[in-house]
Amino acid sequence: MDFKEKKKFKSKWEEYHYGEWKRGSGKTYVTLETVIPAAPEKPTGAPDEAAYRKKKQDIDDSINGINTNLGERKTQFEEVLAQKQAARGSK
Repeated sequence: MDFKEKKKFKSKWEEYHYGEWKRGSGKTYVTLETVIPAAPEKPTGAPDEAAYRKKKQDIDDSINGINTNLGERKTQFEEVLAQKQAARGSK
């Protein structure tokens, strides 16, 4: 029975650097029949600065609300934790 090695590479490093996946496939061709999509239209006009500022302020307000809610819940958690530790210590 002859032993035939199935591994192409001696280490994972060699496999990473010289493996087939690293080489380009070279199979991308553009022919006359290839359908090329149209270029997207360029935006016309100036962006609405007031709407942008309002939306940004709304997002900032919601972030601040979430942060205050987290702070309140953290203090509640610390109070409950202190109560449980005190109850456990008194036993």
